[in-house]
Amino acid sequence: MERANGTDRYEFYGFFEVGATIAEVRQAAKKWQYIYNHVRPHQALNLVPPAKYLASLNHKRAA
Repeated sequence: MERANGTDRYEFYGFFEVGATIAEVRQAAKKWQYIYNHVRPHQALNLVPPAKYLASLNHKRAA
């Protein structure tokens, strides 16, 4: 969990301005969640985004 806190601190908090409304922060959180899970490479997953990694595991199970 500590790693996720650091990632959010350095990458997510740049998605909105200080003094942003709750609606703006929610929109930024949705955008960040997509990027984190579908775009951003994760070192622990051999630089593959989690969604792609999960899809590869599901494909292997189906085969």
